[in-house]
Amino acid sequence: MNDNSDHWKKKADRSWGALIHCLYDKCWLSDIGDLPCVGPLHAHHLIRKAALATRFDPLNGMLLCEFHHENWSKSPHNSKKEFMKIVNIHAPSLYAWIAANKHRSFGGYSFRETHEKLQALIHFANTGFKDNIIFALRRYLSESFVDSKPSL
Repeated sequence: MNDNSDHWKKKADRSWGALIHCLYDKCWLSDIGDLPCVGPLHAHHLIRKAALATRFDPLNGMLLCEFHHENWSKSPHNSKKEFMKIVNIHAPSLYAWIAANKHRSFGGYSFRETHEKLQALIHFANTGFKDNIIFALRRYLSESFVDSKPSL
């Protein structure tokens, strides 16, 4: 089977979502504002999923409850502009990462290799290295972009 087939692309997508669920345990907006979280948690792509260069990047994801993800008036699917204002206010280095990477070109791994790498990260997160992975992601953001303590 071709390493870039739809089969491997779907497996990589599922692995990316599983990693986001593994790394974060609540809705990103749960501590912001006064609207309660409602419904199951969804892994959300900050840069559109169609952008292959960032599609599987753990920095390109956050967990949102169903309400904040799809139904809220400022959800990323109802008002991307308003949602990005909130990201900029509460996580400026993440916002800067998005701005710096939204036009990045893809030159990476096959979907199969991506799936395997994401599975390895999930394994590490599930065997006690979750905090190390989150620390490394936050450190990368703080060293590469604006603030020293991004809130992811």
